[in-house]
Amino acid sequence: MFNLVTEIASEYTAANTQKITGIDANVIKSLARQYAEAKPAAIRIGFGVDRWYNADLSARAIATLACLCGYIGVPGGGISLVSGGRSLPVKAANFFAANRKWPTFLSMMEADDAVQNGKPYPIKMECISLGNPFNQVKPNRNKVLSNYIENLDFITVIDHFMTDTAKYADLVLPACTIFERTDMVVGEFIQLQQRVVEPEGEARSDFEIFKALANAYGVGEHFDKTEEEYIDEMLTSDSPLLKDVNAERLIAEKVIYPWDSPEAYVGLKDRKFSTPSGRIEIYKAEFAEHGTELPIYREPIEASPDNPLFEKYPLVLLSSHSRYRIHSTFANLENVKRREPEPVVRISPADAQARAIKDNSVVELFNDRGHVKIKCCIDETIRDGCVLVREGHWIDQFIEGDPYSLTHDQYSPTTENYAHYDVLIEMKKIPGSE
Repeated sequence: MFNLVTEIASEYTAANTQKITGIDANVIKSLARQYAEAKPAAIRIGFGVDRWYNADLSARAIATLACLCGYIGVPGGGISLVSGGRSLPVKAANFFAANRKWPTFLSMMEADDAVQNGKPYPIKMECISLGNPFNQVKPNRNKVLSNYIENLDFITVIDHFMTDTAKYADLVLPACTIFERTDMVVGEFIQLQQRVVEPEGEARSDFEIFKALANAYGVGEHFDKTEEEYIDEMLTSDSPLLKDVNAERLIAEKVIYPWDSPEAYVGLKDRKFSTPSGRIEIYKAEFAEHGTELPIYREPIEASPDNPLFEKYPLVLLSSHSRYRIHSTFANLENVKRREPEPVVRISPADAQARAIKDNSVVELFNDRGHVKIKCCIDETIRDGCVLVREGHWIDQFIEGDPYSLTHDQYSPTTENYAHYDVLIEMKKIPGSE
């Protein structure tokens, strides 16, 4: 296996990697040496890698790097999506279904296919809570509005606001805010989220709504416990960490940190891996049919100069987070709008000049799937060939159209993700908009 890794790695010299990434070969060599000599080093990859069609190959390559340098299971080493950390063995799955059976889950990609194509079985009704998927989550929004929604006979949305998703619902049920319901927050600690005010109007918690549905469908006896009783059930565990943790104690203490010491968490310290062999598996035989048994580089499926579309649409569309909100949550509130009054597209000075676009002009972004009219901001921090629109703005905040219709719904057979960054577009100025 190591011979195969060595053979593949030899193809990615600093010079070849510079051609792929645009990063100077000397910088690549310097970074490689610093990482290898750090003993140990940690890599935090975030979720941006996941927004590309070949995201799994990138993540596996990073993980392989950590494995080869011996940085797995050691303090200060490892890789993580966000910041790493330990989690408590709370049995949240106990509440999912009658008789505590594990229900059937579909990934978002599988669910989309089930609605639009009836595979693996047809879905004709959706109840949507804790999300706003018809905003930016589901890609190729014009296709979602035509093929996806049209194939559903009934849509229910549970939310606080009339969101971009709720607008397409046959029934909207008002949800409680976090201040109006009891819940439990679990991470390295356990916190009781307590109701501090009574719900406004007809608002109900998701728990109460689904419990009422169970009663209406004649299976209420399976969901007849109180919120505190279900919290107790989820906290019932053989783990010594949860031995004395229950709802009564949570009500009294509010926050419980059950670890013996605040010592930093070290993942996989016991060298036990959830793989078929129980060992690190860099080579994945099950991916051989896709030619990805080892992590190799493959060009993006769309956002690549090798794509024939690149001549027509030479800009890559990226979508970062806003610093003022989480995704589309509360993007409709006035105090959030004051901090970010309107959506803008950011473009490099060179790309703006090539299109005779001035700062604060209104421009149009477009490809074969959709278009959006939006104000432009010339930004020296944006790489040439890329444009950036922060995700999560509600549709009516755009001058016309929306950027979520520019994205495509292709996804890799070896991973479960939509490629929101792997997108080509073009930009043009709107005459007279300066």
